[in-house]
Amino acid sequence: MKLNGFQIKLIALVFMILDHVNKTFYGVLPAWVEFLPRFVAPLFVYLMIEGFFHTRSRKKYQIRLYAAAAVMLCGNVIINFFTHTTDPMTGKMTFFSLMSGNNIFMTLAVLFSIVWLLDSMRRTKKLAAAKGLLTLGLMAACLVCEGGIYLLPMALIMFLCKNKARLQYVLILLFCGILLAKAIFSYAGMTDIYSSLYQYLTFDSQFMMAAVIPFMMLYDGTRGYNGRFAKDLFYIIYPAHLWLLMIIGNTLV
Repeated sequence: MKLNGFQIKLIALVFMILDHVNKTFYGVLPAWVEFLPRFVAPLFVYLMIEGFFHTRSRKKYQIRLYAAAAVMLCGNVIINFFTHTTDPMTGKMTFFSLMSGNNIFMTLAVLFSIVWLLDSMRRTKKLAAAKGLLTLGLMAACLVCEGGIYLLPMALIMFLCKNKARLQYVLILLFCGILLAKAIFSYAGMTDIYSSLYQYLTFDSQFMMAAVIPFMMLYDGTRGYNGRFAKDLFYIIYPAHLWLLMIIGNTLV
């Protein structure tokens, strides 16, 4: 059985919503639910890179991602302002409390820019030094974006090993193995906070990004349904459900 891009995107959206609902109403669902959606973000990165190679206009794709990131940021700030979101440490509204909120669009946009620069440097040595410096700057910026510290290595593996599926899988497993080892090592210093290793791993669960591999293997390389609904689905559902959960979480939970 194979899945096209639209079918994979629908599966990812379901688990993405589950992840955000679980975080908003933390403790209501079983702890193991935290493991299930970890494949979602790297899967969106994978689909973004596939889109990079197949889109008719990389410029329009990039502008769309940055525009979505700007809209998401504005929405987050407005909701945080009107729901009086405060810094948990100071109890006061701060710049960082206003800016808080998910924004995977920004992460994907920066990663897209990095991939485009790397692809350009691979094709021509023209302005290589300037492109290299800009790439390093964007990589540093990516580390402060949502999930960037984990998604940047995943994106580099997926891009640099394009058309080398087995090598991609091995490197992803190696990276996630390192994350698992880090989590186990970190637990050793937090035994007074977490009652068991299992409980801590449900908190530090990024090693479960390895679950993206089966979806990469199932992907048939086609977009599937590609109408306006398919193109706009992620750009609508992502902010809509998060803003709703932000309002609920900031006012009721």
